[in-house]
Amino acid sequence: TKQWDREKYEQARRIVRVAQALSAVRLDVLQPIVQLIVPFARECRRRFVQTGYISFDGLVARARNLLRDHPRIRRELKRQFRSILVDEFQDTDPVQYEMILYLAEAPGVEASDWRHIVLEPGKLFIVGDPKQSIYAFRRADMEAYDTVVEDHVLAQAPPGERHTLQTNFRSHAGLLAVINAFFSRIFPEQAVKGIQPRHEPLLSLDAQIPLLGEQVEIRLV
Repeated sequence: TKQWDREKYEQARRIVRVAQALSAVRLDVLQPIVQLIVPFARECRRRFVQTGYISFDGLVARARNLLRDHPRIRRELKRQFRSILVDEFQDTDPVQYEMILYLAEAPGVEASDWRHIVLEPGKLFIVGDPKQSIYAFRRADMEAYDTVVEDHVLAQAPPGERHTLQTNFRSHAGLLAVINAFFSRIFPEQAVKGIQPRHEPLLSLDAQIPLLGEQVEIRLV
């Protein structure tokens, strides 16, 4: 903190004040207030839906609840989909992936909790790049990605299969060699579950550099 200016000190002080205020909240006082608000909130939601208004998050949650709480409907929908392919899976949030798991559930099994779902072998095919997982504001992050891929798809019996797509169709070998060398120092050799994927080098489709004399120059500013 020796090199902090006045603005940084003020910012730190504000953070400390907020943390202290949160730690001083009395839950025994707050709980009765919340209980008083619950009926009002439920009535607002009921009227909101009756008038035909529903948010996107509300649609997703209600679709998930339909699959989770009504086994007969889930059973019928599972029969309708022989295979499920989910692209850009790193953008999938927890409520959405619950729906996917329910639809990919093995026939004759109806789990009431998504954590206990047994997947039908070969039905679910996921394509995703955890390095592009940037929608953390709606909980579509590395933790959500690994929860499904590592704990459900790959951990099934029989286990799922992982295939790495390394061929790059956009860049030539001269550029990819520099990129691989740079990012191999940033990404770990082994993945850190829920936090950081491992380094996967990119391979060029064409080993030839198309433009003679072309080079890569990196400048650190």
